[in-house]
Amino acid sequence: MRKVIYKAALICLISALLGITYNRIFNPQIHLFSGPPKLIYPQVSLEEVKIKLRQGVILVDARTKEEFDKGHIDGAINLPYNNFEIAYYQATLLHNSIEKEIIVYCGGGGCKSSLLVAENLTLLGHSNVKVFSGGWSAWVKN
Repeated sequence: MRKVIYKAALICLISALLGITYNRIFNPQIHLFSGPPKLIYPQVSLEEVKIKLRQGVILVDARTKEEFDKGHIDGAINLPYNNFEIAYYQATLLHNSIEKEIIVYCGGGGCKSSLLVAENLTLLGHSNVKVFSGGWSAWVKN
């Protein structure tokens, strides 16, 4: 009986190790032991956003469609954090712009939507993603 329990435990242990190894290799966004990655992206100021807009940066508004429709920075694309997948595939401008600079903003003042959208863009292969943490509230004040 002991031998059967030992073999069953060994099979379970090997299965768990194979599963962890597989997820580590093929699903690196799953962080079993280390927790999720820190959402750290280069920050840009209000003045930098104004300058980069004249230079043709892609500006992404991470707020909901309702918030976007009430007002947004001219030229911004709406990729709401709560409907990202659908909005991304509709925003064809982004599909051929993997290397182009993208600045993401949300409501400002502690809003985390811009960080979530920036992470999604990075996971989709965009390599030059930055965050305007002042967001819409800083834009409206100036």
